[in-house]
Parts: sequence; structure tokens; C-alpha cells
Amino acid sequence: MLNMFGDVCACCSEDIEEFLVLDHINNDWYLERKNMLLIQIYAKALCEGPDTPNYRLLCHNCNNAKSIYKYCPHERSVERLGPSLERKIGV
Repeated sequence: MLNMFGDVCACCSEDIEEFLVLDHINNDWYLERKNMLLIQIYAKALCEGPDTPNYRLLCHNCNNAKSIYKYCPHERSVERLGPSLERKIGV
């Protein structure tokens, strides 16, 4: 799963394996957890593959912030940089 989805947090690039979790991009995790076992969700993510619009890897910090605040603070930082600075740092 980690290799398939890139081995790093899609938001902050954290690469410590123990910190990474599967994120439901559309915040619909509760629907899947209501109807599926965790192993079934991971199997579905593996079947959909890394180009899926439904899942990605995030670290626990980014994932929790997204769950609580509906955005990650890293995303707000990038928005404040502006397009020209984003290109310079490769975001």
C-alpha cells in the first residue's frame, strides 16, 4: 500500500512509515466504515490504485487536521505563498 501510494504524505512529504495513513480525499470515510471492514477499505484502495480520486497517503497530523478543520495548515501556507513563489519552491 505504501509503495503504491508513494511512501510519503501527499501534503507535507513526511516519510516515516509509522506516521502514514490512508486518507479519504472526499472526507467520506464514515460511509465506508459504516458498511465495510477496514481490511475491505484497504483492499478497495489497492484495487483502485494510486491514480484514484478517492484515496491518498497522509501523515496523522495532516489527516487529523483535515478531519477536524476541513483543511490542512500546510495547504493554507501554500495558498498564502502565491503562484510565483509556489513555482520557485516546486509546490
